[in-house]
Amino acid sequence: MVKRIVLLFAFASTCLLFGCVNPVDKQAKSNPNEKTGIDTVKMLMDIINNSDASSMSNMFFDMVSSKLENNEVIYTCKPNNNYIKVDNIRKNRELQKRSLINRLELQKSQNKPFADFLKILVNNDIRLKYVYQDKTDTDTCQVILSTDDIKQVLSADGQLTIDGFKTEIKSVQIHLPLQLDELTIWHDYSIVGNNVTYLYEIDESVASMDYVIDNYDLMRSYLSDQLFGVNDGFVLQAKELGLGMNYAYFGSITNKRMEVLFKNEELH
Repeated sequence: MVKRIVLLFAFASTCLLFGCVNPVDKQAKSNPNEKTGIDTVKMLMDIINNSDASSMSNMFFDMVSSKLENNEVIYTCKPNNNYIKVDNIRKNRELQKRSLINRLELQKSQNKPFADFLKILVNNDIRLKYVYQDKTDTDTCQVILSTDDIKQVLSADGQLTIDGFKTEIKSVQIHLPLQLDELTIWHDYSIVGNNVTYLYEIDESVASMDYVIDNYDLMRSYLSDQLFGVNDGFVLQAKELGLGMNYAYFGSITNKRMEVLFKNEELH
């Protein structure tokens, strides 16, 4: 089957959204109140460093290191796609900061150890620094959350909102259009009607759009496995907000189109 493996890989690569955020393992058996100050921060940093690495990454950036240094918790992230440019974050630094704050607010409300971690940072005047580097380490961009920013996270109710969700979407849009592989360009990512819509262009010099359409059932089955086979917080958020997930494809030559839609009630 023409380029089947390449095509399915492109679909899989766009199923995870969340950015490079510092998770604390919810299963870790530790009491943040047993220690105070810098010692507690170091203890929780050990928990972070030993957490499941997959929960720290997404389709754009992998977290490659985290450390406590000079009153900063520093997370270093590198792109996992050769086409991602750190400059996109530099040009949209405030948007990236708002996106981080939004994610931290949600995480804080769902994870008490993480909320305790943020309180310790504030009490010890420790800020968060996210360092985004390209693969060659020649281009670097920093996004810093001050203790005042962390206080904002702690004071927020942590409820999911459509505005916060749209901020997440905008933080992805800055990287588009994005060449995913030799076959697929990701053009748009937005809320259209009642659905979160991914828009892809299929290079018909590599595979015809007719081939894609003929394999609709295979595509839907594969996307379903990707959407529901993991505990994807983004899908859960879309469901809670009453949104569905729509994957739309068009041919580069014929402009033939196909959509794979998962209605809100199908999300779980």
